[in-house]
Amino acid sequence: MDRIRKVEMGDTDAIYKYEMSFFRDYWSKNQIVMEINNINAINLGFEKNSRLIGYIFARKSLDFVEILKIAVSKSFRKIGIAKELMKEIEELSIQLQRKKIILEVREGNNSAITLYKKLGYKVDGIRRNYYKEYKENAVLMSKKLP
Repeated sequence: MDRIRKVEMGDTDAIYKYEMSFFRDYWSKNQIVMEINNINAINLGFEKNSRLIGYIFARKSLDFVEILKIAVSKSFRKIGIAKELMKEIEELSIQLQRKKIILEVREGNNSAITLYKKLGYKVDGIRRNYYKEYKENAVLMSKKLP
């Protein structure tokens, strides 16, 4: 059974393993725990057959939500899980009366940029040499909400 649910403290080890395998600039266990406990956080996990296979970390601000991280297990990519997580964040953001969602993405992460554009995100600018571990720029993107 598939479901989107709130990330829990018990997910820390699984998220940390995904972080280490997906990102050169991965979060430490302490960073993950701090974000799970952050009162402004909106952290969701995608569960398939009781196994966490994807997650999204976002944070509420005054009038917007910022997406901090999104990841999906390599064996479950390209089937719409990231899209579902993004759409759930959008719905929660609208319920929270936020005006837009912002994010940054590595310039070379074409699949993520393509997904974000399909979901209605626009490029706002470039942050030069932002991702030091990758030697890449960050693409700043946002989506206005109704």
